[in-house]
Amino acid sequence: MKDILLKLFEITGNVSDSLVFLKNFKSKSPEKFAVVRVGTDVISEYAEHLFYDLKLLYQLELYPVLLMDEKSIEYLKIFYNNLYKILHDQTGSLGLKINIIPFSSHNRERILRSIEEFKIPILVVSTKNYLSEAFPLLQQVITELDSNKLILLESSGGLRKSSDKSIINIINLSNDYENVIQIIDPISQELLNSSKEIVLATKNSFFSVAITSPLLLFKELFTVKGSGTLIKRGSKIEFIASIKNLDKYRLHKLLESSFKKKLNPDFLEEEFKYIILEANYRGAAIIQDFSFGYLLSKFAVDEIARGEGIGRDIWEVMREKLKTIFWRAKPSNPINKWYMKECQGCFKFQNWNIYWIGLEPNKILEITEYLTTHPEDFIETIL
Repeated sequence: MKDILLKLFEITGNVSDSLVFLKNFKSKSPEKFAVVRVGTDVISEYAEHLFYDLKLLYQLELYPVLLMDEKSIEYLKIFYNNLYKILHDQTGSLGLKINIIPFSSHNRERILRSIEEFKIPILVVSTKNYLSEAFPLLQQVITELDSNKLILLESSGGLRKSSDKSIINIINLSNDYENVIQIIDPISQELLNSSKEIVLATKNSFFSVAITSPLLLFKELFTVKGSGTLIKRGSKIEFIASIKNLDKYRLHKLLESSFKKKLNPDFLEEEFKYIILEANYRGAAIIQDFSFGYLLSKFAVDEIARGEGIGRDIWEVMREKLKTIFWRAKPSNPINKWYMKECQGCFKFQNWNIYWIGLEPNKILEITEYLTTHPEDFIETIL
């Protein structure tokens, strides 16, 4: 397993993200891991790379459910006979065991049986219009398995803006759809609309669609930054006026897991003006009130949720509600680069970076003195 993990770290370039996501994937029911749509164009251009990734996922004991068409299977038979053999090798001698399943109205039982036998299930569709008809079939499989993610492998690598061809990283359907649909090309519009239908029809609130390059599948799966376009329903963000209305245990757990430090036991007994909270306690901003503005006391996002844009969702609600905000962060905090983009001003000291938005110039020194001398809220024990 050590060699497999080293391969994973080499591909993603991020040990810490990879371990977090791997642990999260393996903590869930295996059939929920991911459904992957593979088109004939992907097979024709990236078959060897795709099967290499499947082998690595298989060795990590992760079992994506692939949806392919008959043309793709025939293409493998003609042009990639060595890969075609893998489809029929039940011994695992080629490093990968696969179960070919003809698509039907009842796929769940056969998929579960395949995974119990330690085989990656490939659902094969018999249709002349695979690309146009794939989404209703995907919806059926996702509903049957209660999947957490749909991955669309596209040579484009994601949805791109028509103007400069740059990839749009995250689309929050509740807030971003109307703007995004106007700035992408017709093919991307079709992909977005089909993805939107699946996301909104799925009861699983954690479900998302990722559109990514077949060459960057592991970076999409195993890093916070990802590599393509992530489409999600939209986080439910609550603006709460009293910490008394919260589950303190869950909030405490979020803060410690996010900062990887033990929290001062008295911290949540303090008076806070507002808490901006993701409904499933996957992210929170804790706000204290001062006569000349608001202190962002804590900004915490669960490690997995960072890749879903929940931090951005919370930040946008905070900026909409509060006009004057100031906060501090350790110089080693990896979020500082993002803070520099968001703030209107910053002072850097040995132990703290001090940031502010909308703060009156004559209050800056007072705030700086307070934040550089105020005791820390965490005990320096790394979890």
